[in-house]
Amino acid sequence: MAVPGQWTGSAGGWLHVYVHTHSTEVPHRPALRRRIPLELTREQLELLERAQKRYGTKRATLVAGIEALPRLEAIEKELGERSNACEQALARAAELERTLDRTQAEAGRTKKGAAAAKKADQTSADALARAKKLAEERDQLRRVLAAEHDERKRLEAELAQLEQELFDALHCARCGRLAPPGEWAVREDDEVDLVYHERCGFHRGGLTGSTSVLGVRERR
Repeated sequence: MAVPGQWTGSAGGWLHVYVHTHSTEVPHRPALRRRIPLELTREQLELLERAQKRYGTKRATLVAGIEALPRLEAIEKELGERSNACEQALARAAELERTLDRTQAEAGRTKKGAAAAKKADQTSADALARAKKLAEERDQLRRVLAAEHDERKRLEAELAQLEQELFDALHCARCGRLAPPGEWAVREDDEVDLVYHERCGFHRGGLTGSTSVLGVRERR
C-alpha cells in the first residue's frame, strides 16, 4: 500500500503514479508506484487543497485532473460540433425567413388580384398555405435553436468546471522541467494510458535513466 506524499511548508509535494514493468527476469512483478516531485505556486497549492475536499487526498485530486483530460477533449469536440450545428441552423432559419417574406409578398399581390379572376383565388390559397407551413417550420426551428443554445451553455459551464480541476504543468523526472499540457502525449499500455513528456520521448526509466512518464490513467 502506497504511503501518501509528504508535504512541506513550501509549495511542493510528491505525486504517486503506477508504472507497469515488463521485465523478462521478473514476469509476474506487480505494478510499482513512482514518487514524482511536483512544485506548485501558492495559488496552485491553495486550489489543490480546496479541490482535495472533494477527492479526499492530493494524489486522488491530481489523478482526477489527469483522468478529466479525455472528458475535456470530448466536451471541446462536442461543443465545436454543436456550435457548427447552431450556425447551420441559424443559416437555415435566415433562409426560411427570406423565403417566408417572399411568399407573404407574393400572397399579398395574389390576394389583391383575386377579384380579377377566380383562378387567382386558388393561387392565393396555395400561397397562403405555403406561407403557413413555412411559418410552422420557422417556429419549430426556433424551438430547436433555443434547445441547442441551452445545451451549449450547459457544455460551456461543464468545460469551465473541468478547466478549474486541471493543473498547468507536471514535472518530468527525465529532463527535470515542468511540462505544460501542450507537451504531453499518451501511449497505450495494457488497460491504461501512460501520459508522458513528448519532448523527452517515451521512457519508462530504470538503470539507464529516469522516466519521462508524468502520470497514468485507466482506459475507459
